[in-house]
Amino acid sequence: MIRPLEILTLALLGLVALAPPLLAQTSGRDGDLEQRAGEAVQEGRAKHGPKQAKKRRRLAAVKRRVLEERVGLTSEEAEAVLKLFVEREKERRALQRRLRQANAALRKLVVEDDADDAAYAAALDDLSWIRSDLHAQRQAQLDALEKLLSPRKRARLLSTLRVIQRRMKRSTEN
Repeated sequence: MIRPLEILTLALLGLVALAPPLLAQTSGRDGDLEQRAGEAVQEGRAKHGPKQAKKRRRLAAVKRRVLEERVGLTSEEAEAVLKLFVEREKERRALQRRLRQANAALRKLVVEDDADDAAYAAALDDLSWIRSDLHAQRQAQLDALEKLLSPRKRARLLSTLRVIQRRMKRSTEN
């Protein structure tokens, strides 16, 4: 029986593994946010303290255990897969944030019943480009997994991640 923490871990792992790639450029505002976050850490007012670090280490251990026990990866393979997921997570999150913003901009145009066809075209074009970037990132991640794992292990990994995502979705619906 899978424990709730394992489900959460595998779901997060699945989101990272199956999410589309992030190849988009970050805006200047994102750089400012990163700089302010770095300053906050230096000044001791960061929101990620020792408790969060402990939770992250524990979560990483659970992810590694799930990859080794449920998927059947060796410790070296599990470490390589986790490293791949972590490397692409920041890019993926930034792209997903841009996708949410583009969807919000389009929704705003629709709600306001704006008559400017050029604005609609620009919003739809932006949405299309972001989706293609996400798809490209996902494909790049799958290509990297292809180099790391045998077809059998890749299939088991993707299948396990899909099951975990379904379980998490069901648990949030109740």
